[in-house]
Amino acid sequence: MEEILESCHVVPTAPDFTDCFPYSRKDGTDPLALDSLPQCFFCRKSKRICGTKVVDFGKGRKVRLISIPKYDETHSMVIINLRTLETSTIVSKHCPQ
Repeated sequence: MEEILESCHVVPTAPDFTDCFPYSRKDGTDPLALDSLPQCFFCRKSKRICGTKVVDFGKGRKVRLISIPKYDETHSMVIINLRTLETSTIVSKHCPQ
């Protein structure tokens, strides 16, 4: 996730190593390029329960990285406090089989 943010591109290996339809906006810019850093960056289907860390990109630019696990395997959910960007994990006790 850090490498995606450092490259400022959602799919940095496209179209060379990842299939992606090549296109651009009317003004010629790449729609998959990030114009600015988000406060939170999510990745789903993580193999861990809930991975989270804050990365400092300098000049006051900090991003919380959050890896969200597969619900059907872990029965857990991630909650984020939008004011503080702190995360918590909730594990469901009553899961359908």
